[in-house]
Amino acid sequence: MEYTTNTTEKRRLEEFCSKEGSDEYNKHILEKSVCLLDLLQSFPSCKPPLSLIVEHLPRLMPRAYSIASSPFVHPNSIRIVLNLVQDSRGRDGICTSWLYEKARHLLDLTTQFNALTLQNQEENMIPIFLRKYSKFRIPVNLTSPLIMIGPGTGVAPFIGFLEHIKKQWDNENNLSSLDNTLLFGCRFKDKDYIFKDDLKLYNNRKVLNKLMVCFSRESYTAENEKYVQDLFKKEKTVLINKLMKSDTFLFICGDALNMAREVHEVIVDCISEVQGISKEEAILFLKNLEKEGRYVRDVWR
Repeated sequence: MEYTTNTTEKRRLEEFCSKEGSDEYNKHILEKSVCLLDLLQSFPSCKPPLSLIVEHLPRLMPRAYSIASSPFVHPNSIRIVLNLVQDSRGRDGICTSWLYEKARHLLDLTTQFNALTLQNQEENMIPIFLRKYSKFRIPVNLTSPLIMIGPGTGVAPFIGFLEHIKKQWDNENNLSSLDNTLLFGCRFKDKDYIFKDDLKLYNNRKVLNKLMVCFSRESYTAENEKYVQDLFKKEKTVLINKLMKSDTFLFICGDALNMAREVHEVIVDCISEVQGISKEEAILFLKNLEKEGRYVRDVWR
């Protein structure tokens, strides 16, 4: 605050930095994704030297993306899914917009061929690394029943799962031993139903035995499910009975702030209702399932 000359602005910044002002900081800074540039513009009398700003700028952290492909089908490449979004002020996401700009010119073959050159080959290099270990992986036994819940881009890893299973079972005639369920949701059935054709193919081939889809922005009635948690409640008896089997895996992928939390609460309620036990016992059941590696979540904020 020593570089802030306006008394009112200085007092406000001190409040943000104090223990007592943590709620204000969360409300006005964290929840609104305010960056350093926003702060400097909001407090014009705060003029720290550039060297000090550079010294304290944090490094950009790596962004994690779920892999939406199987190494058996794509041994020399990986596929990811990203969602281009803007915040309330119209600013693009840092990594997703950068990746989009990298890939955009490749979407059109004419542009791609016109851009071929021996120069600047490193311009399209994207540094990546794979996590050494993740619990969010397809079971070794591919006949283990799967319950997969992934709205929006949260469906990405399940595309990899299903692609992997299909490849492994392409030469098998008895697909009746598979028992895989996917709950997917998006806003509009004709706009952002990603992997629609793939999911229908897996469903028709019985790699995916049950495909349940909902659309949150379509005309909604009491008979139509709006969110994936609504889909779960609709099929609660079947899904909970499946979950009680000793070899069933439950996977959830997507938004941690709302979807994952609400889905977890719905599953707890459904276990309690279907099994006739208390909510505390249902919560304990899921905790034990998590310890066994059969309740796995890949969520982000």
